[in-house]
Amino acid sequence: MVHCFGVGMEKKRLFEIGVLIVFFLLLVNNSMRIVNLYREEVNAPYAWAAGDGFFHTYMSQRVHEVGWYDKTLSGLDKYYQPLGWDLIPGHPPLLYYLVAHGTSLTGLEIYDVELYVVSLFVAGSAVAMYFIIKQYNELLAYLALPMMVLMGDRPFEAAVSWGQHPFIVGQFFMLLSVYLLLRRKYFLLGVSLCLTILGHTTEYIYLLPLMLFFIILDAVDKHYDDVKKLVAANAGALLVASPYLVNFYNLFVVGSGSAGNATPFALNHLETVENFGAVCVKFYHLGLFEYLVYAGIIISVFLIFSRGDRLRHYSIYFLFLLICLSNWVNQWRAFQVRFFMPILLSFFSALALYNLFVLAKKHFKDDKAAIIRREDIPFLG
Repeated sequence: MVHCFGVGMEKKRLFEIGVLIVFFLLLVNNSMRIVNLYREEVNAPYAWAAGDGFFHTYMSQRVHEVGWYDKTLSGLDKYYQPLGWDLIPGHPPLLYYLVAHGTSLTGLEIYDVELYVVSLFVAGSAVAMYFIIKQYNELLAYLALPMMVLMGDRPFEAAVSWGQHPFIVGQFFMLLSVYLLLRRKYFLLGVSLCLTILGHTTEYIYLLPLMLFFIILDAVDKHYDDVKKLVAANAGALLVASPYLVNFYNLFVVGSGSAGNATPFALNHLETVENFGAVCVKFYHLGLFEYLVYAGIIISVFLIFSRGDRLRHYSIYFLFLLICLSNWVNQWRAFQVRFFMPILLSFFSALALYNLFVLAKKHFKDDKAAIIRREDIPFLG
């Protein structure tokens, strides 16, 4: 069948599709696995390990019943109005609409649809990261996949079981936006940025320094048309999302949101384990990949300025590293970002693995002595 298409590229394409399908289904299954262990005999929204999951299920249920977002909290008005509080929904609405409409289309229960939706977004985020890395190097994209499988293991699975569901949606659209930014698909980028804001606004804030850096690089290279289109994409996204952003500003910026008066903390300090329990994600939770990430970071520092076209790509991966370390500058939401470390830092582990293979190739100079030869691997050609 490959010969009918007349090109070897078709074999590589089929191999890639097959790998990504298996990888995607594996991550979807792993993301649902721990929650489903506790749901086998209980037909109810049971097994969320924190109140966040139940809150998001409630919000989705209200959107499903009422039909729109602004009235979702009407059932709680009687508790808050006597206190003189105006109850305005401030959480990003995208997840609730997806779950509510998913329930209407499938007839499944809200809590089941929510689990399916967030699991699909976890797997989708990993695939989006694969395509981001592929823009730089296809082999590195494949080598990044093993570390991403950790998303189904503790403590990383807490992003699902502890109810960080809007964050998961925001992460997917953040990564999709990065991919579209690299491809210079500015109209689609504007749509994705808008969905990032409506999914989890923090992820849009993370993207701002990256987009500013790209604007500076394009201005230096006199690509003024790209600068205008990127600015327009952001302006359009902000304009469309502006009704929600008013609520976001009032609740999460002025009022500090659900975090209250957040205090500084360092997730690498041992004493914080007691405060955050299973959701305190640290680098050693990556297992052996921790050392690959460290090695990849060191290699990246030496490589980043060796070629001009590397600068854009490496700025992405170092941005992901910085936001994983942002707890050190009092960034309260850093604990959420660390749930996605197997995805966000996978480039560094892939870079270290690649260099290990290069060293191994130099060591085994006789190709006949190799167990797997280069031509036996489809994506190497």
